[in-house]
Amino acid sequence: MFKQKYSHYLVSVMLLMMSAKAISQAKENVTLLYFERPPYYYTEKGPKGLLLGPTVNLMQKSILDLSTRSTSSKAILNVIKENNGAFCSVGWFKTKERESYGKFTKSIYTNKPIKLLTLKKHSSLFKKEMELEEIFKQKSLKWGALQAFKYGDNVEILAKNHNMKRVYGRRQDLLVNMMVYERFHYILIAPEEIDYIIKGSGHDKNLFLTVNLSNIQKGNDRYIICSKKVSDQAINEFNKYVKIP
Repeated sequence: MFKQKYSHYLVSVMLLMMSAKAISQAKENVTLLYFERPPYYYTEKGPKGLLLGPTVNLMQKSILDLSTRSTSSKAILNVIKENNGAFCSVGWFKTKERESYGKFTKSIYTNKPIKLLTLKKHSSLFKKEMELEEIFKQKSLKWGALQAFKYGDNVEILAKNHNMKRVYGRRQDLLVNMMVYERFHYILIAPEEIDYIIKGSGHDKNLFLTVNLSNIQKGNDRYIICSKKVSDQAINEFNKYVKIP
């Protein structure tokens, strides 16, 4: 009788342990939001891109039950702020403002240092290598910038110090078109994007030249931002899979 009761006890304990383990490893339902910005994120028979593709794979390996949805960058931040569900989005820079309403994973990617892209016909206005502050001091040079986009602390602090005005565009390829039609003189861009946006704009790449920014030695780190309804456990589990080359 004792052995029978003890066996029942052991079975009960094992079932409880298995149940606890199953609960701890239960998949958390998360929607991954992204906007169309090749080469980082785009839709081509599903979510693809330099950052989006690997992120989807890593999230599915961790404890996330993942769905994906393409929308606008502005809508993404609004959804994260509203915190009405478990949402994440890939490839964002970390800022103090965003940290006030969202959670961040470990850095998933570090951009190469940004460059200045301009037209060859404006070559007399720029040197092959310049400091960004030197460019910002020249108020006759107009800057074309992405709408609702932060360029990282090193750029944003300089821009604020020099009271820089921007001519905004919704997408990088549209900014290239606006530059060709002389709405402004230059854009700031990660080297990874240059070929993609020129191709997307439909213009000949020989129209353009790049300027190295000598005081920008490091590219910006990119993160996944999540609404606060995404659990810390889910983020910690995902972080285990992140390896920066």
